[in-house]
Amino acid sequence: MILGELMTHLRCAVLRDSALPQLWTDTELLRYLNEAVDLFARRTHCITDDESLFTTFNTVVGQSTYALDKRIIAIDEMGVVLDPETDTASYHPMSSNTRGQQHTSFRKGRPCAYTIQTRSNAARLWPVPDDVYKVVMVVARKPLNKLVNSKDIPEIDEDYHLGLCDYAAWRALTNNDPEGANMAAADKFFGAWSLMVRDAKRDLRRMRAGQFPQARDNWTGKRAR
Repeated sequence: MILGELMTHLRCAVLRDSALPQLWTDTELLRYLNEAVDLFARRTHCITDDESLFTTFNTVVGQSTYALDKRIIAIDEMGVVLDPETDTASYHPMSSNTRGQQHTSFRKGRPCAYTIQTRSNAARLWPVPDDVYKVVMVVARKPLNKLVNSKDIPEIDEDYHLGLCDYAAWRALTNNDPEGANMAAADKFFGAWSLMVRDAKRDLRRMRAGQFPQARDNWTGKRAR
């Protein structure tokens, strides 16, 4: 759905705010819809990217830590291109380490593992690069552009577009409710939004797990050697 259709649905079918004077301005409703798209992307990791410029960087000799773009939510894959001049699709995947598995040695070589430092929003590579390597990533990211024009399309699957209106309606009702009269309706919309996010996370998780899913992300024991 395009933004113009979402705005019409939100104002007329959801909020019943078509009579003049209107309770909410277009600017308010547009801000809530953009909040919904951003929050949905951050909670579900539904937008994956391996083509934007910030999904690739070159290492510096002797430098182990590299800042990540603030639009990156999570890293699904990271690897080193083996031969950028002949085959950029062939790369050596790196393993993802937790803080407890983080290497403390400063051995130099081609990076084979990385650790995400959330406080500094950076990736730490190990071994420390001994040459210039091209690092490629598959990331989950935030939307790149805000919804502005009536023909703009939210950067999430169309199956979830109408659910954005539930979040926007909840925000609109709770921010224009001086006597608490709208709280029941607001709670209903927030409940519908929360269920949509839950189902989207489940569906995306199932799809990415493949035919033979394994609970690897829950493993807390020692690394396999």
